[in-house]
Amino acid sequence: MMRARAISVLLMLVLGGMYCEELGLNSLDDSQAPSLVAKNTAIADVPEWRVNDQWVYAGSFDPQGLIAQGGVNANVGTITGDSTNTVTEILTMDIENQTTLVYKVRATANFDKNGVSLDGYSGDLRIDYDATEYWRASDLALIQRNLGLDVEFTALGFVNIDVADVTIATSYAPPNEGYDFPMIQGERWISNSTTDVSWSGSSDYISPFPEDTSTQSTDYYEITNYGNPVNPQGQGISYGGCGDSFEITSYDSNGLVDGYNWYCPSARSYAWLHTEDSIGLTIDFRLKSYSPTASSGVNPNSNPGQRNSNINVDLKNDITALNATQEAWVNVTDSSGSPVSGEIVELRHEIEGVSLSAT
Repeated sequence: MMRARAISVLLMLVLGGMYCEELGLNSLDDSQAPSLVAKNTAIADVPEWRVNDQWVYAGSFDPQGLIAQGGVNANVGTITGDSTNTVTEILTMDIENQTTLVYKVRATANFDKNGVSLDGYSGDLRIDYDATEYWRASDLALIQRNLGLDVEFTALGFVNIDVADVTIATSYAPPNEGYDFPMIQGERWISNSTTDVSWSGSSDYISPFPEDTSTQSTDYYEITNYGNPVNPQGQGISYGGCGDSFEITSYDSNGLVDGYNWYCPSARSYAWLHTEDSIGLTIDFRLKSYSPTASSGVNPNSNPGQRNSNINVDLKNDITALNATQEAWVNVTDSSGSPVSGEIVELRHEIEGVSLSAT
């Protein structure tokens, strides 16, 4: 585990460890792909997260399609609530026979709405949303997401109905690369994965559960815009530190848009995420605040990039011959920029399974 004040500082150095194939979206015709504004040369590289880093999002959640799959007459619409995403652990996992550094993130939210119609009754709906996600640290590729939904419906002010208590587990092999760092506007890429989805729990309103599936999937991505996050209707976000964000549009195998994600370098994560998935859920999260580990208790909009310690890495040569020796210079400093001595660092070249320690 790596913490802000840890004596031992893990440093991951991934050289050429990109798994996605760089291809144009040839399956998309010009009418399906969104138009691009003038290109710029801004680049976003892989961020580093630390335990207790936290993001708060204004969330909206539409389970209408999911409930309709069970044949229940319902009028739910969009439910709103705040979601808190927290890095809870930094660990290693065996991914494709390689020991891999991974971030574990927990996202929790409570969604509430009055005046919901469900199976002929009118009342209040509450959804407790609890997701645990595992992200590969080298490129923020998504390894696994376990989404728990606890849904309760209160009719006539006193009749409580347990609508559902379900967990939807989704895993990707290899991990799904929704980002392709370093990113620049206009870039396109694809990610091929075997996607496994399984359901567990109980529900009288989402019944029967969809069968467990294992499918070969291809996801297409394109960086379609740069600047302040906005949606097609011109709406923005309340967080003010993301004027240099990259909009990543995702497409299905038919070339149709199935979501978008504004990545914000200063917040080290997405500033806006909108997804419409195959299980009938539409989810929208817009960044409200970002609290890095070293800035607890400080206005998260004031200086979100501040850290108690920082690591800078320079390679001796930007380009080397195949199988040539590469040297790296590592400098550890405190939050004021003063050098820190005696730190133990770990250099990882995960695609080759190499792990080295130095002081």
